[in-house]
Amino acid sequence: MPHPDLICHLQKSLYSLKQAQRAWLDKFGSTICSIGFSQSSSDLSLFLRHSITGYDIDGVVRVKSFLHVSFKMKDLGPLTYFLGLEIGYTLSGITLGQQKYASEVVALFGLTDTKAVLTPMEVNTKYGRDDGERFPDHTLYKRLVGSLVYLTMIRPDISYAVQLEGYSDTNWAGCPDSRRSVTGWCMFLGSSLVSWKCKKQTRTSKSSTEAEYCSMSALVQILFGFIGFYLNWGFPSLVHQYCMQITRVS
Repeated sequence: MPHPDLICHLQKSLYSLKQAQRAWLDKFGSTICSIGFSQSSSDLSLFLRHSITGYDIDGVVRVKSFLHVSFKMKDLGPLTYFLGLEIGYTLSGITLGQQKYASEVVALFGLTDTKAVLTPMEVNTKYGRDDGERFPDHTLYKRLVGSLVYLTMIRPDISYAVQLEGYSDTNWAGCPDSRRSVTGWCMFLGSSLVSWKCKKQTRTSKSSTEAEYCSMSALVQILFGFIGFYLNWGFPSLVHQYCMQITRVS
């Protein structure tokens, strides 16, 4: 190489390159912001313009015409199905569903004749690292887990006053191999469960109190993300966090 101290400057990004996604986001962001949209600080792929809503037909048409000229986009009509989401329109509003996608997942993994249960797993059972038999095809198991996670993406409609409630708990030293605690939390938007997680902690807690605080800290990070997202939309947020048990230290 004649000039080892020089680097290449990217002039144009192509599909499948590592920089393609970032280059596309920069291009789309600068274009859409030129007509009054602003980029959300909580989700960089979200662009907002409060002066245009679904009832502003002229504004929507102008935006679609602008995108058509800028990116050669087509208007495919009212959205009815997109990436497993079914969109329905009624007089009272818009509904979201995933019935078709859920049926396809059940058929894909051969569970069409399986009896339905409320909790499809053994309760109060702890598995060690070497317990049970290995899956012959671990990619199928990963696909199943990913499909089930994708089914949790439906979110309820957002009202003017958004009340978030978060609950956290910890199974102290719940892992039989590493003796690490297991964090569990869930978050409600009003009366609807919108997010939840169960994960082994990255460190070994010396007490149940320490494990509980680690669980609360994980939940607070998620709550702050949701608060920032709602504030971008202009909705005030009321947040309540609850912990199952905290030991009092004198």
